Amino acid sequence: MLHLRLIVPVDLRDTVLGQLDRDFGVTHVIVLPGAANAAVALGHGDFAQFRGSTVQSVLNMAGIVVAGVLTLLVQQAAWRLIRRRAATAGPGNG
Repeated sequence: MLHLRLIVPVDLRDTVLGQLDRDFGVTHVIVLPGAANAAVALGHGDFAQFRGSTVQSVLNMAGIVVAGVLTLLVQQAAWRLIRRRAATAGPGNG
C-alpha cells in the first residue's frame, strides 16, 4: 500500500483530482484545502493566517473522523442485523 501526499496549487487541484479519479489503483482521496498554508503562514510570521488555517484543518479532520465513525457504526448495525436474521432462520434456511 502506498500513501501519497500531494500539495497542489488551487488552480491545478481539479486536474490532479481528475487524474487520480481515472486511476483504478487509487482507492481513497482526502482533500484538505489550506492544510499546507498553516506551515507557510507560521514560517512567514502571519499568525492570524496560521490560526485560521489550523482551525480549518482541525475542522476538516474532525469531519473525516465523524464520517468514519458513523460509517463503522452503520456497518456494525448491518452485520448485527444479518447475524440476528441468520440465527433465527436456523441452519440451511439462510
